[in-house]
Amino acid sequence: MRKTIIFTLVIILAFFILLLFDYKLPTKGNKTMEAEINGQKVFLEIADSDASREKGLSQRKEICSNCGMLFIFAREGKYSFWMKDMQFDIDIIWMLKNKIVKIEKNISYKNQQNKNFGIDIVADKVLEFNTGFSEKLELKEGDSLNVN
Repeated sequence: MRKTIIFTLVIILAFFILLLFDYKLPTKGNKTMEAEINGQKVFLEIADSDASREKGLSQRKEICSNCGMLFIFAREGKYSFWMKDMQFDIDIIWMLKNKIVKIEKNISYKNQQNKNFGIDIVADKVLEFNTGFSEKLELKEGDSLNVN
């Protein structure tokens, strides 16, 4: 009887530890990775399916200050983004072969709901961060970023 009680308590404790770990993840639902950009540790949610790329960061009130989303595409192409259902301002960074090709800074969610960004930019990856992130890390077009 005592072993059964101890076993049950261990299972319950393990469940709560896993629940706590899941709660502390920067984003939920998609795969995540940790990366370093210009000496800053960042947590990236991976959007590598049509559904995850379509949803993006929409319908969220915020993300942590060192969190972002990495959109990965199977091949290079022109991938535009819009602010549909966004609730916070962002920076968008287009990359091709791990080099920054374009940065759109301080995109307001309030007055950009129907505008497309990056229509003519060829990329294979796109990063989205809180507004001001690219400036804080002094990112500029032509910089190399290793976010694989």
